[in-house]
Amino acid sequence: MQNSGDRSWRTARLCRIAGRFLVIGFFFLSLPALTAWGKQAAKFEKLPVFQASKILPTNLLKGSNYEIQEKVQCDGFNYIYDIKTDYGPLRVESSALLKVRLRELAAIEKMQKIEKTQEFEEAFAHTAEDSAESTFNLAKSLVTNPAGTVSGIASGVGSYLSGLGHSIRGGLQGSGSGGDHDESTWKKIIGFAKTKREVSYRFKVDPYSDYQVLQNQLDRISWAAFAGGKTFSLAVAMVPGGAGAAISTTRFAADMNKAIVDKSPGELSEFNADKLKAMGIDTAVAKKFIEHPQYSPTRKTYLVGALDEMKGVENRTAFLQAALLASNPSVAFYFEQQAIMYGIYHHDVKPLARFVQVGPYPFAETKEGVTVGLFPIDYLVWTEEMAVKVEGSDGESVNNKKKGKTLLFGGTVSKMARKNLTAMGWKVEENMAERLSL
Repeated sequence: MQNSGDRSWRTARLCRIAGRFLVIGFFFLSLPALTAWGKQAAKFEKLPVFQASKILPTNLLKGSNYEIQEKVQCDGFNYIYDIKTDYGPLRVESSALLKVRLRELAAIEKMQKIEKTQEFEEAFAHTAEDSAESTFNLAKSLVTNPAGTVSGIASGVGSYLSGLGHSIRGGLQGSGSGGDHDESTWKKIIGFAKTKREVSYRFKVDPYSDYQVLQNQLDRISWAAFAGGKTFSLAVAMVPGGAGAAISTTRFAADMNKAIVDKSPGELSEFNADKLKAMGIDTAVAKKFIEHPQYSPTRKTYLVGALDEMKGVENRTAFLQAALLASNPSVAFYFEQQAIMYGIYHHDVKPLARFVQVGPYPFAETKEGVTVGLFPIDYLVWTEEMAVKVEGSDGESVNNKKKGKTLLFGGTVSKMARKNLTAMGWKVEENMAERLSL
């Protein structure tokens, strides 16, 4: 796990270079206006620092097992939260991911209370009688994170925005074969995996979360539930209301969560591959996405499900190609959220006609011909690097489109960013996260 110095160095480095490539997307669409603006530009913004008490509801600032630190950094795109928890320091990039982590912390607290019950002690004692420790450890290595080990909190969206020219290399990082383990051991592993998904669903958390503290707690509770039989399973089921706020009550989320609980990772891969094929997604692109090591089964299922909701939208391959650029789980989460935003926009705001790839960025066009870009970020800063004049263009320019251009942000943009984006011909809409998220 990275220490705080490493994380701070990475965040600082991303802050210096993140804006270089986001401007490329705007540039491809607005070259003449940007060039004219660049000649007149004299002021830029430095990366701001915010106060948690000013940007978050009071009830989220502190819980029984965590406290969000007052100082909140910004990398030019997202808030970076530092959280003091009972399990060690935690750094979280973006308000969207913060909601996930707080739900996970609430679930951990609930599970720790269950560990103090007599039912848990008896169930876990039963695992020792069954000489199950080796099976338990093997199960953890195989089913907790089938696409490879990920841990800690990595600052990622800035990394994506600063490295769009890099292609994804390699395929699925396998977790190894089962060696000489006998059939009864494999049956235990399969049963444990199913139980863990069911327990995760009960506590309203992702069974494939990259938060290792949650994974460790889920493993203990799930193994006790699996080995303890009906007695302990009933104790888990009696937990009132699960933990945390509901992930979503929408039909879409309910369908996705049911698939995640009912299907193994392998079955989910087939499930998602079939959907991509039915959408007409390029076969090679679909294969790379299904095998992508940075997307958990949950992330893949939600992203594919969001694309599938956009019936009739042409060139969804362009979005999936961009999603292949995810270099870590944080960027994978960003693309999942972006796909959901586009899906809800298509259904509830204006029907989309097609995706267009502008440089490495997925934009869309409405049926009326309006160019739309959706960005699930917290706060856009107009830094000097963000505003740097780009010379030359190898991408499609739609600056002369007469139907309009709109940028929608999950959070807000600075006054200077709004002024300059508007000067480039963009209509800017803010605070769209509540309207365009599950």
